[in-house]
Amino acid sequence: MTVACNEGAVAAESIATGISRQRLFSGHGVVVDRLKLAAGATLKLEAKGKSLFWLQVLDGDGTLKTPYATERLTSAPDDRQALYNTHSTCLPAGFPGAFSTVNGLTLLCVEVTEAGVPDANGPHFSNIDWTLEDVMQSGRDDRKRIEVFGQGLCGSRALKADVVLYPADAASGEAYHEGAASFVYVFSGEGTATAAGKTYPLRPGELLYFSESEPHVLKAGKGELRFLEFYVPGEFNTVWTNPSETTVWRKTGRNISGGLTMSDEKERWAYRRGAWGRL
Repeated sequence: MTVACNEGAVAAESIATGISRQRLFSGHGVVVDRLKLAAGATLKLEAKGKSLFWLQVLDGDGTLKTPYATERLTSAPDDRQALYNTHSTCLPAGFPGAFSTVNGLTLLCVEVTEAGVPDANGPHFSNIDWTLEDVMQSGRDDRKRIEVFGQGLCGSRALKADVVLYPADAASGEAYHEGAASFVYVFSGEGTATAAGKTYPLRPGELLYFSESEPHVLKAGKGELRFLEFYVPGEFNTVWTNPSETTVWRKTGRNISGGLTMSDEKERWAYRRGAWGRL
């Protein structure tokens, strides 16, 4: 069963000084909130037990302070990390983070309540800029997706998340996911989603939930459609209603600007360190 919610229709509630929350979805072990921090506010988060937080910056800028940061993208003073609207963060259970902003910051916060107890293999803290990650290209058309949360990036199979870009008029084949529910959150652009014979608008701030094994189609409008697509849990099988519409995604080895990916940068740094060590 599809559930649709636009953030514009959800009342905001104050949860701390300078911080408001809009609850967009709650159920099936997943909570999705839109959190807005006013200028000068600080939000402290720490997942407990078997839960984890995944956060995507939607608007504004700020900093993230953690007890120790082993994975850095853009650093800021005092052991903080700069945050912009291309950043995605994983906070596993027992790993606190403090989000602060000078000018204002808006976050999409997803809590998975049964992510498993953290161990040496994960999940682990990560803070990535999706514009530096490897682009996956559709084999059928010019659709693109970039992974921002998954086993390889965060050490967790509890969730999988991608930033997805559809050019004008592009559409997916009708498909469903065996073993996972799926969500769509629209960043920008417009389009439609169809499930069980009903059409839903895709517009900025729209969140859609598709239950496990529920066939659906996503289609862009007259301009580019950019959205988050995430799955809980992160392991599942995608089944296309029409096998001829099956999409195979291939790595391009390049980021969205056509440059080196973050993986390239890490490997080059590791090579340089190894080379220097031999001098």
